[in-house]
Amino acid sequence: MERHRSAALGLLLALTTTATVASAQSTESSTPTAAAATKPATDSAAKAAADSALIANAIPAFFRDIQVNAFVSFGDTYNLNSPTDQLNGLRFFDNRSNNLGLDGAELVIQKAVAKAGDAGFRIDVVAGTALPKAQASGLNFGTGGDLQQAYFSYIANAGTGLRFDVGKFVTSMGYELIEGYDGYNTNYSRSLLFNYAIPLTHTGVKASYSFSPKVSLMGIIANGWDNAVDNNAGKSFGGMLTILPAAPVALYINYMGGPEKADTNGFVRHVVDLARAGRQPREGGR
Repeated sequence: MERHRSAALGLLLALTTTATVASAQSTESSTPTAAAATKPATDSAAKAAADSALIANAIPAFFRDIQVNAFVSFGDTYNLNSPTDQLNGLRFFDNRSNNLGLDGAELVIQKAVAKAGDAGFRIDVVAGTALPKAQASGLNFGTGGDLQQAYFSYIANAGTGLRFDVGKFVTSMGYELIEGYDGYNTNYSRSLLFNYAIPLTHTGVKASYSFSPKVSLMGIIANGWDNAVDNNAGKSFGGMLTILPAAPVALYINYMGGPEKADTNGFVRHVVDLARAGRQPREGGR
């Protein structure tokens, strides 16, 4: 009985050993196949990552952060009085009655700046039926197109950062905005103050500085109101004080003064604009 039990135990051990060896052989034989299957995929991913890194390194650092945005505004105006001349009295952008129109289609190419040492630019090209009213004197693309903004930006390493913008940019005045992808009017019909009391764009130099997270100051020297080409020998000077007392309230105090009549420096126009808003103006003064 003991001999049979020993034989049975020996057979069981033999079978167990054989199964273990067979399992090990099976694992060893399958491992190279699995490795062979995954290795090409791993190599391909690594090569793609290396190629992407080479392409990124080949692009100059200045151009890596350039972004492109677009905006389109389409609308319909209807006047219940049905004027015979199809004009809406005292209106500025929406001055045509009973009219379907492409107000504006905008393409923006820019490299934004954020910290000292950064250099960038912004270009806004716009076309539409509302554009003739926003075109600056001396620079436009026919009757329906405009180079709305085109400026170079640089933040000098002075204090918290002294920012300079040189070129053509929209005004910092007013509560309402010229439409764009990063800001637009919630009211389709603009206010009379936006239409007739403030400029829309300036061509010149602008400097901005933040004294603290709550107080900043901007100064500007420009050709004047909506003048890409100056209409006299004088320049207009202005500035904006921004105060952020408590989020989300923001206060903006703007001033601009200078000769605005053609061919004379004798007539000086002054404008003061006060605005309170629940957000800060968009980059570039918009």
